[in-house]
Amino acid sequence: MRDRTLGYPLDRGLGVVVDSKQYCNGAAWYGNRCSRRTWGHAGYFSSVGFVDPMNKLVVTLVFNGMLESQENRHDARMISTLDAVYEDLGLS
Repeated sequence: MRDRTLGYPLDRGLGVVVDSKQYCNGAAWYGNRCSRRTWGHAGYFSSVGFVDPMNKLVVTLVFNGMLESQENRHDARMISTLDAVYEDLGLS
């Protein structure tokens, strides 16, 4: 369903968001390398926490500053950091 606040589709379940990167780059809350079964939630332009059961991985990432006025920069830093975690651990 399309999220009314964010304006793009998100797969939701019981208060969490299931990986929704297939809809758009803005919905890639858990990076590009997470499994389809990944679920969690992101904070307002500053943090994300999720579980990737297929890769047996739990991630909590918190930045010390919000880039709310620069959404594209925030998305880029979040995705590149999460993709680096998967790469460093040899997961993808």
